[in-house]
Amino acid sequence: MAKIIILRGNSGSGKSTVALAIQEQLVPHPVLIEHDHFRRKILKEHEGPDIINDELIFRTVQFALENNRDVIIEGIMWIERYKKLFDRILEIHPSENYFYYFDIPFEETLRRHATKKNTDFGENEMRLWFKENNESGYPGEVIIPATNSFDDTVSQIITEVNAS
Repeated sequence: MAKIIILRGNSGSGKSTVALAIQEQLVPHPVLIEHDHFRRKILKEHEGPDIINDELIFRTVQFALENNRDVIIEGIMWIERYKKLFDRILEIHPSENYFYYFDIPFEETLRRHATKKNTDFGENEMRLWFKENNESGYPGEVIIPATNSFDDTVSQIITEVNAS
């Protein structure tokens, strides 16, 4: 059965870098759904009441599952806004779902963001987007603390996903 890995957290928390590493290390390579890419690049959407990125994400997940492909979904994806999407995904795929929340303090997200090249946003935008304690509440969600190294985080997720 295909597996779904959901990586959520604030901007600059490391979830995109971790998602890419997991995609490279798991074989066959999972489908990677980068929320910002779908929303900002493909659809040219900004958060608001009439956005459709969650429907595109859902249909992409469906497509991947129909083709027996694992899926990684990564993004800020505040639970208050995206809970309906996650509920729909869990309805069609009730098991083999792995939720991870990157619980990283704001100052650390700024430090990590500063190591990126070619970003189109900075501290002011990150401050607007930052939300503390945005865990999903889904059973089994794993909290990734700031003390976890990149390698430890990737290893932990791959180990947990492969253990089932």
